[in-house]
Amino acid sequence: MSNYSHRALTWFSKVIRLIFTTIYDKIIVNEEHLEQVRRICNNRSGPVVFVPTHRSYMDFLLVSSVLFFYKMEAPLICAGEDLMMIKGVSHILRMSGAFFMRRTFRGDPLYKAVFTEYVN
Repeated sequence: MSNYSHRALTWFSKVIRLIFTTIYDKIIVNEEHLEQVRRICNNRSGPVVFVPTHRSYMDFLLVSSVLFFYKMEAPLICAGEDLMMIKGVSHILRMSGAFFMRRTFRGDPLYKAVFTEYVN
């Protein structure tokens, strides 16, 4: 379950920004497309779902950070339960809007039903 805290997200975003500016030469944001996303988010009648490529754990952090720094609503993050096992990281991620899931529903219809209801 997510334990969202705007204060924690603000702190975490500063840490992420420090990490990104250390490991990357630059991050290019297509501001024209981001403005289109902003309009979609502002005029939505339902949820907006971002689906990062997930080639690395940086994908969801980058999407969330860009939205946060452009003063857009930070998304909740559906993260694999393997991240939940990393001491300290899981607490920070929960406070930044993450919730954790198993990578498969196979053989457990109750888990699938509860997870589906939580996401809805």
